[in-house]
Amino acid sequence: MRSGVSLLGLIFALACASVCRADATETPIEVDACELMNNTIAYHQKLVRVDARVARGFEDFTLRSKACPDLLTVWLEYGGPEPAKVIYCCVGEQSNPPNGKDPLVVDGIVTSLVRDRRFQEFDYRTRHLRRNQTVRTVIVGRVFAKQAYETGEAEDVMAGFGHFGMMSLLVIQKIESVR
Repeated sequence: MRSGVSLLGLIFALACASVCRADATETPIEVDACELMNNTIAYHQKLVRVDARVARGFEDFTLRSKACPDLLTVWLEYGGPEPAKVIYCCVGEQSNPPNGKDPLVVDGIVTSLVRDRRFQEFDYRTRHLRRNQTVRTVIVGRVFAKQAYETGEAEDVMAGFGHFGMMSLLVIQKIESVR
């Protein structure tokens, strides 16, 4: 019995180590903000690097770009266990928010966040934005595209993230710069 437990522990440790190494060595895809907002499905579950503007406030934590100001299709959330704490009008609106102790998992993918000095500056500056203000930043994160799901009643329903589930999601894993 004892050797069975040790073997199981070894297998778990090796599996975790291989996943951690894969994440650490994965190179993000450089993507233009407008391209990402226009075509999130092409980047579904991929790690991307995007230079964009971020808006944050009541019912809003979104990616923006001056080159395509009418596109509001990408919601932001922090990887890891701590949520971004964006206020919604309706309780329970976010389907799987981070809970403060377990890492955020989306589509079976465990996310993380580098909480360094750049992240702290980004978090502080975005929490203090006024309406219609943005912060320019370079984000590395994983994309989860809004998708159509069959309901079983011969109809498709669009399911997404953020306010009313209207958007695709970019899980922030690292902030490279804040301007």
